Amino acid sequence: MTAASGGSAAAARRYLRRIVALRVELVVVSLLLASLVLFALDYLGAERGWVWSGTVPFGELGAATLSTGIIGVVWEWFIRTDASEQLRRTLLEVGDQQRPALARAAASAVLDDERLLDSLLATDSTDRVLRAALASTTGSTDLAEGLRGVIADRALREEPWENYRARIYIADSADPPGADGIDPFFDFTVEIRYEAVLRKSVFRFGASMSAAGYAQMVQDRAFDGCWQIAGSRRFAPELHEGLFSLRHMRVAGIEMDVSKRSESDRLVYTAESADVGEHIGSRVSVEYRYMMKFDKRGHSYVMQTRVPTRRAEYEIDYSQSSIVHVNVFPFLVSSAAPTIRTGDAAPRRGIVQVDAEGWVFPPGGVAFAWVLAAEHEEGYLHRISAASEQSAGGRPEK
Repeated sequence: MTAASGGSAAAARRYLRRIVALRVELVVVSLLLASLVLFALDYLGAERGWVWSGTVPFGELGAATLSTGIIGVVWEWFIRTDASEQLRRTLLEVGDQQRPALARAAASAVLDDERLLDSLLATDSTDRVLRAALASTTGSTDLAEGLRGVIADRALREEPWENYRARIYIADSADPPGADGIDPFFDFTVEIRYEAVLRKSVFRFGASMSAAGYAQMVQDRAFDGCWQIAGSRRFAPELHEGLFSLRHMRVAGIEMDVSKRSESDRLVYTAESADVGEHIGSRVSVEYRYMMKFDKRGHSYVMQTRVPTRRAEYEIDYSQSSIVHVNVFPFLVSSAAPTIRTGDAAPRRGIVQVDAEGWVFPPGGVAFAWVLAAEHEEGYLHRISAASEQSAGGRPEK
């Protein structure tokens, strides 16, 4: 029922009550006037000796009519008014007592009716409902506003993923060692797989040596993945595929065509296929693999969640590297603590796994920090110090 129809019904009820009250008042007044007329006839008949007046008991009829009128007056102006006021107070008290139950029943009726709920939330009131719900839950308007911004910017704007899996394989690089006798790089091979509703047929990935170039790609939603690569004299002055390369990508089982180009201080890979367009709007699996050089003495690698993801798994395999131990530092934004498997709990030596059930939200993720075998060798710190002093006055390798 709309507000207009509800107002019309209330007005009709008010008019009906007025009509009923008016008719009751007319009847009471008529009875009183009739009693006066009957008393007058009885008096005049006796005074003037009207014979016919003796055949009709005008006095008794007047008394009966007057009694009925008096009863009507008492009922209308005292009993009914008092009863109406008492009924009104009773209804107000019952309404106050039942207000929480009525509110719960109304909310349940709305929430259980998907079509009604969709029609309500499809309006501009959605943002107000979200803000009010957060404020009620947190008890802080400022905190609610901050959470609403995070939800709107990160959780609602991006297409969510499911069953995310990241596997990182670390191996010692085949590059010749540096002045300290230590190969400064690891070869990272990273395999990513997830499921999502496909919204496009072109994917972009980028890597940059500069913090500014990396920050620019992070803000650009056209990029599906971006990395900041540590600079090195060996690869100076430009970033090339020896430092980072997208090896392959597959969407809905279709192999994508991968191309690359240099843009300013970054390397950009594009993966696309005309056949993938047929699957837009469907839930598909997305898989890709990339390889990159990573500084051993950086001692840590961080993977962050890009979009809201349900069920995430991270695995690092360092069994083919000179790493002797890996520490795990999860900073996942999730409702439940992740499961970490290391040592005897892992499938085999040299593997660390982190599993997160439920939903994981950006910018949460996992950081892996490692210890090198060479760091346990005698004289390691001296060699590192000497190599640093030598490289301070050196020139870029060609």
